Parts: sequence; structure tokens; C-alpha cells
Amino acid sequence: MPLVAERKNVRAMLRYKEDGEPERQEALKGYMLVLETLKGKLELESRKGFTPASVAKAQNRPNNGNHWTDWVPPSVKVKVQELFDAIPREGIRKKTPFERRIPAPLGKQMKERLLKRTEKELEVAKAGQRAAYLSGEQDAMQNADAKVDYIEQALEWTAKAEYTEALPTTWHGFF
Repeated sequence: MPLVAERKNVRAMLRYKEDGEPERQEALKGYMLVLETLKGKLELESRKGFTPASVAKAQNRPNNGNHWTDWVPPSVKVKVQELFDAIPREGIRKKTPFERRIPAPLGKQMKERLLKRTEKELEVAKAGQRAAYLSGEQDAMQNADAKVDYIEQALEWTAKAEYTEALPTTWHGFF
């Protein structure tokens, strides 16, 4: 969904033409080519029956391919960024390519889902913590305490996150 939204934004920017800005058009066209290529690759994998998560894990993608920007090689990002850097700056705002943003409606839904999942896992972890303390094992108690601390930290980070920030699908993604 964030990739589709980014393509839509870039397409709209390409339709808006200003005289004397061939650098802007060239940068946007290059960026759009990267977006289209990535979308095609993801659709091809999907037709083969693979999920993006399974492909990302197999290819050892950064952040487990959580956001579409994780699928673009750094060398391609550098080339596109150079095209955007070549645009003359005359007090106008420039597009930031490969920004880790998601549309607000989707972000709100994802954030609420993550909060709900994490709160449930916190309840389970606290029950495990109580069981560990009843057993009296030091290792089990330390592991249970650490897990509860991690989950509480993830809940705090999730609550503070903006709707347009890319968040992991589970609390484990923060660590």
C-alpha cells in the first residue's frame, strides 16, 4: 500500500510540469522507473505464490523488507538521490525519494493493530513472568523480566509513533 501511494504521488508530480525544470522531470522519471520496477518484481513473486515477508527473509533484506524502501538496493537509491540533488533549489520544496512514510489511514490501522497485538503479548508475558517467579528459577525470572521490559518499551515506542511512520508488524521488529 505505501508503494502504491508513492507511485500515485510521483505520477501526480510528473503531470505538474513547470517550465525550465528538466532536472525535476528527469529525477521524477528515474524515481518512477524504480517504483514501477519494484512493483513489478513484487507482483511477480506474488504470482509465484511467495509472500513479501518470505522473499525478504530468503534474500536477507534490511528490516525484513518491512517497508518498500527496504527492497531498493543502496546503489539505486544513491543514483536517484543524485538526480534529485541536481534539481536547482530556488525556495521550493523538493521531493525526498525513498522516504519511509506510509499513508495516514493505513498507518492508523497498522498502529492500532500493533498496539492491540502487543498488549495481548504483554498479558501473556506477564503471566509467564508470574509462573517464572513461582518456579524460583533465576534464569527463567531474568528472561521473563527482560521480555516484559522489551514489550513495554515497544508499546511505548508504538504509542509515540506518528500514523505516517513505518512500524513493524510485531513488537519483535523494534529489536
